[in-house]
Amino acid sequence: NYAHLFADPIFAKAIVNTLVWTVLGVVLQLAVAVPLAIALNVEFKGRGFYRGMLLIPWVMPSVVAAFTWVWMYDGSFGIFNHLLMKLHLIDQPIIWLGDKKTALYSVLAEQVWKGFPFPMVMLLAALQAIPKDLYEAASVDGAGAWQRAWRITMPQIAPALALCTVFITIWTFNSFENIWLMTEGGPLNASETLTIYVYRIAFQSFDLGLASSSALIMFAMLSVVIFFYARHVSKQEER
Repeated sequence: NYAHLFADPIFAKAIVNTLVWTVLGVVLQLAVAVPLAIALNVEFKGRGFYRGMLLIPWVMPSVVAAFTWVWMYDGSFGIFNHLLMKLHLIDQPIIWLGDKKTALYSVLAEQVWKGFPFPMVMLLAALQAIPKDLYEAASVDGAGAWQRAWRITMPQIAPALALCTVFITIWTFNSFENIWLMTEGGPLNASETLTIYVYRIAFQSFDLGLASSSALIMFAMLSVVIFFYARHVSKQEER
């Protein structure tokens, strides 16, 4: 089974797609979540309303979210093509989910949109737990905004950030519903990840042995993430 897997070009393509999907997905989710958490940590009018609105992607059912994005990506009447053409950024509609160059990244945009609220809420809770006395003492000592952020904020939220990174890495790596509903791994396996590959082998080709071998490789890849997180936690406990 393993010899067959590593000789299969589609399996190799699935591994590359999975790594690209996971790395970009985690980085982009955190890139959206961290600034929003910092912004929502500041007191302003209507803050509770915006917090609730930003949680909508997270609580929306995966099927509803996937089909909503499929509609927005539609080449004939999708809102993305409509806006881009109105802004004269494109001359003709783009078939986002039907082009092998854009399919994976189009589904990834939906993944980031649906996934960022979780790390945002986790980081916001960590930010609100930081004692304000630390910032006041730092200001008295002459620390600037950048120094306060780097010396106080980042160390205080580092444990929550590490935990968020592990969670969203696992969830992004194991994503299935949105990829299957939006592209089914196509076109020409352009958006096929390991989860889609295992599903095809197990429930379309009915080769459960090969699918189990693929799943074990997925487990081994995720074990690397768990290992580094456990090592990070042990170092934190020693300190």
